[in-house]
Amino acid sequence: MNHFKFRTTFCIVIGVLSLVSILVLSYEFKAQKLLNEFNSPAQQKLIKEARSGNRLFSFVVRAVDDAIKSPTPENLIAVKAAFAEFATLIRHYDSGQFSEYSNNPKFNANIAPLVQWAQKTEQSLPNLSAAQLPALASSMERVAPHLRIVVSSIDAQYNAGLEAKKDIFTSFSRYRFSLIVLLLTLMSGFAYFALRTLWRNQQTLVQLKAAEQSAQAANQAKSLFLASISHEMRTPLTTILGYAELAQANANSSNPAYLQHIIQASRHLQTLLGNVLDMSKIEAGHFALNPSQLDMPALMNDLQATFQPMARNKNLTLSISADPIPDNVWLDTGKWRQILINLLCNAIKFSDQGCITCHISAKALTEQRITLQAIVTDQGMGIDAEEMSSVFRPFEQTASGRIKGGTGLGLALSKEYALNMAGDLSFTSQPQQGSTFTCTVQADIQAYCAQNPAPQCSLQGLCILLVEDQEVNRDLMRQILCLANANVIEARHGQEALSLLDQNPHINMLVIDRNMPELDGIATLEIMRQRGNFLPALMVSAGLRPSDTEIQRIGLNGWLGKPFAAKDLIHAIASLTQHSSTQHSNTAFIDAHSTGEPDNSELAYFNPQAQTRLGFSPERFFTISEKGLKRIHEIIQQLANQPDPQESCRLAHSGKGIALQIGADRIAQCLAHIEQHPSQYQTAQLAELDVEIKLTQHAISEHHQRQTQSA
Repeated sequence: MNHFKFRTTFCIVIGVLSLVSILVLSYEFKAQKLLNEFNSPAQQKLIKEARSGNRLFSFVVRAVDDAIKSPTPENLIAVKAAFAEFATLIRHYDSGQFSEYSNNPKFNANIAPLVQWAQKTEQSLPNLSAAQLPALASSMERVAPHLRIVVSSIDAQYNAGLEAKKDIFTSFSRYRFSLIVLLLTLMSGFAYFALRTLWRNQQTLVQLKAAEQSAQAANQAKSLFLASISHEMRTPLTTILGYAELAQANANSSNPAYLQHIIQASRHLQTLLGNVLDMSKIEAGHFALNPSQLDMPALMNDLQATFQPMARNKNLTLSISADPIPDNVWLDTGKWRQILINLLCNAIKFSDQGCITCHISAKALTEQRITLQAIVTDQGMGIDAEEMSSVFRPFEQTASGRIKGGTGLGLALSKEYALNMAGDLSFTSQPQQGSTFTCTVQADIQAYCAQNPAPQCSLQGLCILLVEDQEVNRDLMRQILCLANANVIEARHGQEALSLLDQNPHINMLVIDRNMPELDGIATLEIMRQRGNFLPALMVSAGLRPSDTEIQRIGLNGWLGKPFAAKDLIHAIASLTQHSSTQHSNTAFIDAHSTGEPDNSELAYFNPQAQTRLGFSPERFFTISEKGLKRIHEIIQQLANQPDPQESCRLAHSGKGIALQIGADRIAQCLAHIEQHPSQYQTAQLAELDVEIKLTQHAISEHHQRQTQSA
């Protein structure tokens, strides 16, 4: 009996629920149909066009006013175009296209004058002259009230229809609401436990989602914190280190070892912070490689000089060897060097006796690509099997690592470096027997010679237009070009260059910077080509090389990155002028390699190779450097009062180019950071740059004194 009642009740409830559901769906369908009719794209487009009369009329008024103020052919054409669009709308009004909204007395009474005026004006429009514009403006003022009444009547008709449909929709909503309340009431008894279970499951899902988001936010916050704290600590650290070095250079103390300890500790902390910053960049996806030519003998000498004393202090035997490596290998030498340093540091740290070997070899993959391999073997503590999985995890250490100390970042960074250089880092180890780490990276082989033979280093007979906004860079390049017997005309920006080109038809070569105020290098070349001027153009910049599409669009013939050697500038110009004198078609594109932007976190304040690159005498280079540092100081003062991030980026880019050219690599590195983040730099960074300028000036002065004394 109970079973029968349950089944009967269940069937009745299911029947009622089904009926109510059908009614709800029926009203829902009707309401949705009403909404679709009212909100269809075609309907919205129609009412938008019907309401556009005042807007199109205002365009005509504005065009007429502009033409009255300046009766140029372009403004007269603009009047005709604006009126043509407005006249089309008037014809649509008159044709009944908007009959749904225009069926009212006000519309019918005011549309006729509008149509007559539009037809009359449209007939006289092809011969419109400046003298007819005041009359046209006067006639527009007369018909403007009729237009406003027409548009307002359309709005009124549309709003009335909208209110009627709202009433219908409201009644549907009331019926639907009543049925839904009934439906929910009937369902509540049967659905109680199901809803309760569903609610619990939903709460669990929300908690899991919140936990996942919290974990992701915490991980992102950690990366941001590491980057922020690393940078904030670098600022005072640079100041401490810089003044300690200055004090050491001028110390009269009987115990200068104190200052040496400060410098060593500061450099160690600087290295640790650099590792933290690199790891944060990797986790944030901002890691980038900076290829340069590998100097294998210099790298071997550096490793020997650094680690042989450390090995002798622990009575260890250290052997560092290498197979013959091609001279023209290109890769990120800073990252490759850091990998080797990390592996050798760990080998010495975890070895108390025995021998440590490091062997570097190369294997050809293709004609243009090789694999470099470094194998570092020690006879130290080794690694337990259960700890091997944590070796390459950042901030984690093995038991022996916790005993010996360290941050737990060295191997993790080395692994990431190797992976980003198309290689890998792996190891084998036995407890108390030692470990062997094997690192591979891929490198490019670049040909020594360009496609064409190097031209002679004389630019005799050439008249070169030099376009550069920074006076220091102009002075530098002018001296290089004049030494090569070229005639140089100078411009500070693109507008001045275009004027000089018109005034001096004997100019036969253009050397131009990319980032300049008023008119930059890209825009200047584009205007030149549009005017039919196809002089050979060499772009010189510390920024990124333009894309191939942009190079083709602006007709750029060559690119030279800063810092550059004097011979590179002369050879690039000679190559381009040689092509242009022997070929009447498109010249071959010249892409001259430069030393690029520094990437070493322990850069010297002054890089003596800058003088070698330029080939200047000590006195001339010292004068150029003093001017360059003075200009960089002015740029820093401008940055301190510069609210515009775009202008800050341009200023930092200009300062970076000057710094790279005079060998102030540390200053260039700081300015590159500001260029990449122009809206985030702080006053402390600019104060740090002021200290860097003083230290760089001191280093250049010492270098100049040594050269003078040796002479």
